[in-house]
Amino acid sequence: MMKQTLASHNIRMLFWISFFGTISFLQPVLTLFYFERGLTSSEILIVLMFWSGAVLLGEVPTGIFADRFGAKYSFLLGSLLKFISIVLLLFAYEPWMFFLYSFINGFSVTFFSGADEALIYDSLKESNE
Repeated sequence: MMKQTLASHNIRMLFWISFFGTISFLQPVLTLFYFERGLTSSEILIVLMFWSGAVLLGEVPTGIFADRFGAKYSFLLGSLLKFISIVLLLFAYEPWMFFLYSFINGFSVTFFSGADEALIYDSLKESNE
């Protein structure tokens, strides 16, 4: 791979975004946060089920979105939804707000699923590599 191509730039950026994006400083204390905000153990389980359900429901539509509009727009929309879900979490006190946060957060993850490989493939194709 040549040094200063679009592909090498995108691969390098994707590596660092993936590296720092997988570090979640919120995860270790999230359950304590849920308990402090008044959720029961069963409601926390439902929160996790909403996340899983959103991932299940969002895979195909967000894949279509990424194919139609490109990986970069998919990343941007996924990041925006992730940000919105975190802001919602800050103001959540009722169980339904936690469920909505979890659904939006899970749905945001699906915008990244597969789009990273598509971005690398498209970048390599543009760079003739």
